[in-house]
Amino acid sequence: MLGFRFRRHRTRTGKIHPAAIVGICLGVAVLVSLLVGNLLNLWLDDETYRKLTDGNTENTPNDPLFEAKVRNINAYPFTLGEDIDPVLGLPAVSVAINSARGEVAYSSAVAAYQGLTQKNEVLLSDTLGELCAFVPYVSGVFYPQAFARDTSDLFYAASVEEAALLREFVHAGGSEILLCGIPLSLQEIDRTVSYLTVLKTASPQTAIGVAVPLSAAKSQDSWEILSKLLTVCDFCALDLTNEAVVDEEPTDSDISPAALSLLSDCSYYLQAYDMRILLSSEQTNLLTTLEIQMYPNYQVIFPAS
Repeated sequence: MLGFRFRRHRTRTGKIHPAAIVGICLGVAVLVSLLVGNLLNLWLDDETYRKLTDGNTENTPNDPLFEAKVRNINAYPFTLGEDIDPVLGLPAVSVAINSARGEVAYSSAVAAYQGLTQKNEVLLSDTLGELCAFVPYVSGVFYPQAFARDTSDLFYAASVEEAALLREFVHAGGSEILLCGIPLSLQEIDRTVSYLTVLKTASPQTAIGVAVPLSAAKSQDSWEILSKLLTVCDFCALDLTNEAVVDEEPTDSDISPAALSLLSDCSYYLQAYDMRILLSSEQTNLLTTLEIQMYPNYQVIFPAS
């Protein structure tokens, strides 16, 4: 009787109870998770495993917030019309298109048509053509004057004229345009974006960059300013030309402690926004330090005049 009951009981309940199925599945899942975790920990280094399992919340140099659309350069300054021998063999040079006061550094058809002050003895087509035959990359440094216009119509008209001047420079052989002295306050950023839009519309294939003073990068509105700026321009240069780089005491090394301190202060902005460094030819301590360290992306210009 007991055996019969036992056989009937097994026949009725031959299927595994649902609760048992759930328990088995949970056990298998836990076991698989442990096995996979141990294998990952074995195959990957500790830092890679941590980022894979916990997520990477850091802004690393390999993961910038913005990636520039132009190559890295090490450019040194050159003045059109001067002897080309000192820059022979250089991969890149900086050429002034105008001064901070607005005088054009050469003579050209567009400059003459616009009635701009220019150097009549320096013809753009001849001098830039000769330079480009020996130096593969020429960055034109330009100081916009349109922002001095008060009304929106005058500002737009001046922007279009400057766009024509910059387009002429690129067509003559220039590789890119770097804009210096542009207002980068929160109050001016929409105007700046409008100006950049005019330039890009006139010459869509031209790489256009903006020099960003360190003070602007450090301001409390920097994220809003730079995020709007980078919707239009192709690259940014962290402008250190007004930063003092003076060592308090002489050192035996050519590497300047003051320059290293400044570079350390700038490292976040350089990495996060993929910026090049912009410096003046007078900042010899900073330039020497960058050269010794073989820094891959800097541009030297003559002091603004």
